[in-house]
Amino acid sequence: MNIKDVVKTALNEVGYQGERLNSKYSVYMDKYKYYNQPKAGACTWCCIFVDYLCLVNNDNKVDETRAIVCEPNKDNCGAGASWKSNYFKEKNRWYAHKAKGCPAQIGDQIFFKKSNGSIYHCGIVVDWNSSGLYTVEGSTDGGKVSKRFYSYSDSKIAGYGRPDYYKYENKEEVKEDHAALIKRLAKDCIEGKYGNGLTRKQRINALGYGAIYTEVQNCVNLLLRTGNF
Repeated sequence: MNIKDVVKTALNEVGYQGERLNSKYSVYMDKYKYYNQPKAGACTWCCIFVDYLCLVNNDNKVDETRAIVCEPNKDNCGAGASWKSNYFKEKNRWYAHKAKGCPAQIGDQIFFKKSNGSIYHCGIVVDWNSSGLYTVEGSTDGGKVSKRFYSYSDSKIAGYGRPDYYKYENKEEVKEDHAALIKRLAKDCIEGKYGNGLTRKQRINALGYGAIYTEVQNCVNLLLRTGNF
Protein backbone atom coordinates (compact mmCIF):
# COMPACT_ATOMS: atom_id res chain seq x y z
CA MET A 1 0.00 0.00 0.00
CA ASN A 2 1.47 3.32 -1.08
CA ILE A 3 1.21 6.11 1.51
CA LYS A 4 1.23 8.78 -1.19
CA ASP A 5 -1.81 7.17 -2.86
CA VAL A 6 -3.67 7.03 0.46
CA VAL A 7 -2.95 10.71 1.12
CA LYS A 8 -3.87 11.72 -2.45
CA THR A 9 -7.22 9.94 -2.13
CA ALA A 10 -7.86 11.71 1.18
CA LEU A 11 -7.16 15.13 -0.33
CA ASN A 12 -9.37 14.36 -3.33
CA GLU A 13 -12.29 13.65 -0.98
CA VAL A 14 -12.10 17.04 0.79
CA GLY A 15 -15.45 18.79 0.45
CA TYR A 16 -17.60 15.67 0.30
CA GLN A 17 -20.85 16.21 2.19
CA GLY A 18 -22.54 13.22 3.76
CA GLU A 19 -24.79 12.93 6.79
CA ARG A 20 -23.92 12.92 10.47
CA LEU A 21 -24.52 9.16 10.77
CA ASN A 22 -24.03 8.05 7.18
CA SER A 23 -21.74 8.51 4.18
CA LYS A 24 -20.74 6.86 0.92
CA TYR A 25 -17.74 5.46 2.80
CA SER A 26 -19.97 3.72 5.33
CA VAL A 27 -22.02 2.16 2.53
CA TYR A 28 -18.85 1.06 0.73
CA MET A 29 -17.32 -0.57 3.81
CA ASP A 30 -20.60 -2.34 4.60
CA LYS A 31 -20.57 -3.79 1.09
CA TYR A 32 -17.34 -5.56 1.98
CA LYS A 33 -18.63 -6.54 5.46
CA TYR A 34 -15.59 -4.87 6.95
CA TYR A 35 -16.93 -4.35 10.48
CA ASN A 36 -18.60 -6.43 13.16
CA GLN A 37 -21.96 -5.04 12.06
CA PRO A 38 -23.31 -2.62 9.42
CA LYS A 39 -22.35 0.99 10.10
CA ALA A 40 -24.30 2.97 7.47
CA GLY A 41 -26.87 5.06 9.31
CA ALA A 42 -25.65 3.81 12.68
CA CYS A 43 -22.66 5.94 13.68
CA THR A 44 -20.42 8.86 12.82
CA TRP A 45 -17.77 7.88 10.29
CA CYS A 46 -14.39 9.52 10.94
CA CYS A 47 -12.66 6.14 11.44
CA ILE A 48 -14.65 4.54 8.62
CA PHE A 49 -13.29 7.23 6.29
CA VAL A 50 -9.65 6.39 7.13
CA ASP A 51 -10.31 2.64 6.76
CA TYR A 52 -11.91 3.37 3.38
CA LEU A 53 -8.79 5.24 2.22
CA CYS A 54 -6.68 2.19 3.02
CA LEU A 55 -9.08 -0.40 1.58
CA VAL A 56 -9.49 1.26 -1.83
CA ASN A 57 -5.72 1.69 -2.13
CA ASN A 58 -5.14 -1.97 -1.29
CA ASP A 59 -7.28 -3.44 -4.11
CA ASN A 60 -10.14 -3.99 -1.64
CA LYS A 61 -8.26 -6.78 0.15
CA VAL A 62 -10.23 -6.75 3.38
CA ASP A 63 -8.17 -9.07 5.59
CA GLU A 64 -4.87 -7.53 4.49
CA THR A 65 -6.18 -4.02 5.07
CA ARG A 66 -7.38 -4.87 8.57
CA ALA A 67 -3.91 -6.22 9.37
CA ILE A 68 -2.20 -3.13 7.94
CA VAL A 69 -4.30 -0.78 10.10
CA CYS A 70 -3.88 -3.06 13.16
CA GLU A 71 -7.52 -4.10 13.40
CA PRO A 72 -8.86 -7.50 14.52
CA ASN A 73 -11.01 -9.79 12.39
CA LYS A 74 -14.53 -8.85 11.29
CA ASP A 75 -16.31 -10.27 14.35
CA ASN A 76 -14.40 -7.92 16.66
CA CYS A 77 -13.69 -4.96 14.37
CA GLY A 78 -15.44 -1.79 15.50
CA ALA A 79 -15.43 1.72 14.04
CA GLY A 80 -15.14 3.93 17.12
CA ALA A 81 -12.14 6.23 17.63
CA SER A 82 -11.42 4.89 21.13
CA TRP A 83 -11.47 1.32 19.78
CA LYS A 84 -9.17 2.25 16.92
CA SER A 85 -6.62 3.88 19.19
CA ASN A 86 -6.55 0.75 21.35
CA TYR A 87 -5.95 -1.45 18.29
CA PHE A 88 -2.79 0.52 17.54
CA LYS A 89 -1.69 0.39 21.16
CA GLU A 90 -2.13 -3.40 21.25
CA LYS A 91 0.16 -3.73 18.21
CA ASN A 92 2.75 -1.28 19.63
CA ARG A 93 2.12 1.14 16.78
CA TRP A 94 0.82 4.01 18.92
CA TYR A 95 2.80 7.24 19.36
CA ALA A 96 1.72 9.63 22.11
CA HIS A 97 1.64 13.26 21.05
CA LYS A 98 4.43 15.57 22.18
CA ALA A 99 4.46 19.24 21.25
CA LYS A 100 8.26 19.14 21.03
CA GLY A 101 9.77 16.42 18.85
CA CYS A 102 6.35 15.49 17.45
CA PRO A 103 6.52 11.83 16.31
CA ALA A 104 3.85 12.14 13.61
CA GLN A 105 4.57 11.37 9.97
CA ILE A 106 2.49 11.62 6.82
CA GLY A 107 0.00 8.76 6.63
CA ASP A 108 -0.43 8.42 10.39
CA GLN A 109 -3.93 8.21 11.82
CA ILE A 110 -4.30 11.14 14.22
CA PHE A 111 -6.58 10.89 17.27
CA PHE A 112 -8.19 13.66 19.29
CA LYS A 113 -9.24 13.72 22.93
CA LYS A 114 -11.72 15.57 25.10
CA SER A 115 -10.69 17.51 28.20
CA ASN A 116 -11.26 14.37 30.29
CA GLY A 117 -8.79 12.42 28.13
CA SER A 118 -11.32 10.24 26.29
CA ILE A 119 -10.64 9.80 22.55
CA TYR A 120 -13.56 10.84 20.36
CA HIS A 121 -12.38 11.64 16.80
CA CYS A 122 -9.68 10.84 14.24
CA GLY A 123 -8.30 11.75 10.83
CA ILE A 124 -5.19 11.23 8.71
CA VAL A 125 -2.01 13.32 8.66
CA VAL A 126 -1.40 14.58 5.10
CA ASP A 127 1.35 17.18 5.61
CA TRP A 128 3.25 19.17 8.22
CA ASN A 129 5.53 22.17 8.59
CA SER A 130 7.51 23.83 11.35
CA SER A 131 4.33 25.07 13.03
CA GLY A 132 2.04 22.07 12.97
CA LEU A 133 0.14 19.35 11.12
CA TYR A 134 -2.34 19.27 8.26
CA THR A 135 -5.04 16.63 8.43
CA VAL A 136 -7.99 15.36 6.44
CA GLU A 137 -10.91 14.25 8.59
CA GLY A 138 -14.25 12.65 7.85
CA SER A 139 -17.52 13.22 9.70
CA THR A 140 -16.80 16.86 10.60
CA ASP A 141 -19.37 19.66 10.86
CA GLY A 142 -22.33 17.30 10.76
CA GLY A 143 -21.01 15.03 8.01
CA LYS A 144 -18.30 16.59 5.87
CA VAL A 145 -14.72 15.71 4.81
CA SER A 146 -12.50 18.63 5.80
CA LYS A 147 -8.84 19.59 5.65
CA ARG A 148 -7.60 21.14 8.89
CA PHE A 149 -4.46 22.46 10.55
CA TYR A 150 -3.31 21.97 14.16
CA SER A 151 -0.35 23.51 15.93
CA TYR A 152 1.97 21.08 17.69
CA SER A 153 0.87 22.60 21.00
CA ASP A 154 -2.83 21.81 20.45
CA SER A 155 -4.05 20.04 23.58
CA LYS A 156 -6.76 18.15 21.66
CA ILE A 157 -4.21 15.85 19.99
CA ALA A 158 -3.96 12.56 21.87
CA GLY A 159 -1.56 10.67 19.62
CA TYR A 160 -1.03 8.78 16.39
CA GLY A 161 -1.60 5.28 15.12
CA ARG A 162 0.85 4.19 12.44
CA PRO A 163 -0.53 1.69 9.92
CA ASP A 164 1.95 -0.93 8.80
CA TYR A 165 1.79 0.21 5.18
CA TYR A 166 4.74 -1.99 4.18
CA LYS A 167 3.47 -5.20 5.80
CA TYR A 168 2.84 -6.96 2.49
CA GLU A 169 5.53 -5.30 0.42
CA ASN A 170 7.74 -7.51 -1.72
CA LYS A 171 10.95 -7.46 0.31
CA GLU A 172 13.02 -8.88 -2.56
CA GLU A 173 12.09 -5.95 -4.79
CA VAL A 174 13.12 -3.54 -2.02
CA LYS A 175 16.49 -5.25 -1.67
CA GLU A 176 17.13 -5.16 -5.42
CA ASP A 177 16.44 -1.42 -5.55
CA HIS A 178 17.97 -0.45 -2.21
CA ALA A 179 20.29 2.20 -3.63
CA ALA A 180 17.39 3.91 -5.43
CA LEU A 181 15.34 3.82 -2.21
CA ILE A 182 18.12 5.49 -0.21
CA LYS A 183 18.58 8.17 -2.86
CA ARG A 184 14.83 8.88 -3.04
CA LEU A 185 14.58 9.26 0.72
CA ALA A 186 17.68 11.46 0.75
CA LYS A 187 16.08 13.78 -1.80
CA ASP A 188 12.92 13.87 0.31
CA CYS A 189 15.04 14.86 3.32
CA ILE A 190 16.68 17.66 1.37
CA GLU A 191 13.19 18.92 0.48
CA GLY A 192 12.35 18.96 4.19
CA LYS A 193 9.77 16.17 4.16
CA TYR A 194 11.12 14.42 7.26
CA GLY A 195 12.27 17.35 9.38
CA ASN A 196 15.69 17.61 11.00
CA GLY A 197 17.81 15.98 13.69
CA LEU A 198 16.19 13.37 15.90
CA THR A 199 12.77 13.90 14.28
CA ARG A 200 14.22 13.01 10.88
CA LYS A 201 15.94 9.92 12.29
CA GLN A 202 12.75 8.67 13.95
CA ARG A 203 10.63 9.18 10.85
CA ILE A 204 13.09 7.54 8.47
CA ASN A 205 13.61 4.51 10.69
CA ALA A 206 9.84 4.15 11.19
CA LEU A 207 9.07 3.84 7.47
CA GLY A 208 9.30 0.06 7.52
CA TYR A 209 12.68 -0.47 5.84
CA GLY A 210 14.66 -0.98 9.04
CA ALA A 211 17.28 1.28 10.65
CA ILE A 212 18.41 2.96 7.42
CA TYR A 213 18.77 6.51 8.73
CA THR A 214 22.59 6.53 8.65
CA GLU A 215 22.61 5.43 5.00
CA VAL A 216 20.06 8.07 4.10
CA GLN A 217 21.92 10.83 5.94
CA ASN A 218 25.20 9.84 4.28
CA CYS A 219 23.47 10.07 0.92
CA VAL A 220 22.05 13.50 1.87
CA ASN A 221 25.58 14.71 2.63
CA LEU A 222 26.89 13.29 -0.65
CA LEU A 223 24.12 14.88 -2.75
CA LEU A 224 24.62 18.26 -1.10
CA ARG A 225 28.40 18.04 -1.57
CA THR A 226 28.29 16.98 -5.23
CA GLY A 227 25.05 18.65 -6.32
CA ASN A 228 24.17 15.42 -8.13
CA PHE A 229 20.43 15.42 -7.52
